[in-house]
Amino acid sequence: LLRITVYYFSYLQKFYSYTKFNQSYIMGYVLLYFFNSAFMPYIVNSNNGKTTSEQLVWDIHFILLSNAFSTPLYKCFDPFAYFRTLMRFYIRKMGKRCTMTQHEVNSWFEGPPIDIAENYAYTVRVLFITTWYAGVAPLGLIFCMIGLGFNYWLDKVLLLRVQSFPQSQNEDIIKNVVDNMEILP
Repeated sequence: LLRITVYYFSYLQKFYSYTKFNQSYIMGYVLLYFFNSAFMPYIVNSNNGKTTSEQLVWDIHFILLSNAFSTPLYKCFDPFAYFRTLMRFYIRKMGKRCTMTQHEVNSWFEGPPIDIAENYAYTVRVLFITTWYAGVAPLGLIFCMIGLGFNYWLDKVLLLRVQSFPQSQNEDIIKNVVDNMEILP
């Protein structure tokens, strides 16, 4: 829900280039996700007088685990990708009896472009939240490394086998991401 909301508000800003739109999306999404994940456990556990610091540490570990693996698992089990595969099978089965135009068939067989903004946002948010909680939950560093490695190999396979070439981007996106990562210790 947070991702869709940030995407919508970035779209409403009517940027003149796709690069500026992606920069706005990345920074808005990462900051909102970070503040939501970094401060919410403290707020939730401070209002409940019965919880202990052990419960807070368990909540932090759950946040780190879900933060590291939610995006790669969604990429693995994407329902839209499975629907696209089902439609490809249907089109092949229909053969010459298929009533779709060539343009419609091509749109089903061409993979969606890789979302560079989502990949950068995933990487930065995992690093921010893992760095934030590293002192409290050092096991989160292992979650982070495994999640980033899994995402790297998954993106590699998806780019080579499933997705189409990404849209043309300016190098300003990576400069912006790297400049913001300088605040990490």
